[in-house]
Formats: sequence, C-alpha cells, structure tokens
Amino acid sequence: MKSAIHLFLPTIGQVKRFAVLLTSSLICTFTALSYTSRGQTIDPYKTILLPDSTALEMVYIPAGTYMMGSPTDELSRHNDEGPLRKVTISKGFYLGKYELTQAQWKAITGSNPSVFRNVQQAEDHPVDNVSWNDAHDYIAKLNTLNLGAFRLPTE
Repeated sequence: MKSAIHLFLPTIGQVKRFAVLLTSSLICTFTALSYTSRGQTIDPYKTILLPDSTALEMVYIPAGTYMMGSPTDELSRHNDEGPLRKVTISKGFYLGKYELTQAQWKAITGSNPSVFRNVQQAEDHPVDNVSWNDAHDYIAKLNTLNLGAFRLPTE
C-alpha cells in the first residue's frame, strides 16, 4: 500500500502546562504555553534544514493525557472516528507539521517517485507512491545526516 509519510523527532521533555482544545471539526490541538526539559525551555516549533536547504517544519507534542476519537452523539460523526478513548503520551516529541513533501523526499533520496509530480508547485505537494519499505529506507538515509533521531510515528 502506498501512502504519505508523517515524521517525528522524539525528544525527552516534560510539559509545564498545556491546553487541549476540542471542537467538532478538530479532534485536538495542543497549544504551547511553556515546555521545559531539564530546566531548559523547549521551543514548540522547530525547523530542520535538509540537504539543499529544504525545510522540514516540526511541532512539539507535549506529554499528557487527552481523549482521542469523537463522541457517538457528535453531529456528522463517521463510524471510523471512534471509539472515544483516553490516550496518554508519556514523553513529549516533535512531529512533522505537514505531510512529507516531494521536495523533502527528493532532498534525501535524490528522486521523486510521486505520480503527481507534474502538477503546478509539485514540490510542495505530499510525496505519494511510496511503500512502507520506501518510508523506512527514507528514515534510514535521513538518520545518517545526524540531524536528529527520526522514525515513523505510531498510534
């Protein structure tokens, strides 16, 4: 199965405070008020420069507990949006702000496998037509650049 890739850069961090916002159209948004790790303030946003100066924007996901999914009585709810359950993130981490773009893929691999690479501003579109194995190969190459310890996210 081919899909887009979401990346995150794990980091050890403790949350001083955070707010979880829930709305009917947005499951949750973490709002960074103040993050600390070992007495140091953690920036809620981080940009990593890939080869050829392509930017990879990251956002900090703080440790904490929140409800994932949607209530059964929510208006316009789909069957695949549940069940509503409590989720705990034990350590904060950085997650890619957007899906991995074709430019970010090419910066690491030197190629663009995307079917939709001939559209206007294709480099800003998500990379497509990559397998799970392709994604792991990308991560392995990215990790050789010593820009951080990257891996694919899990639920």
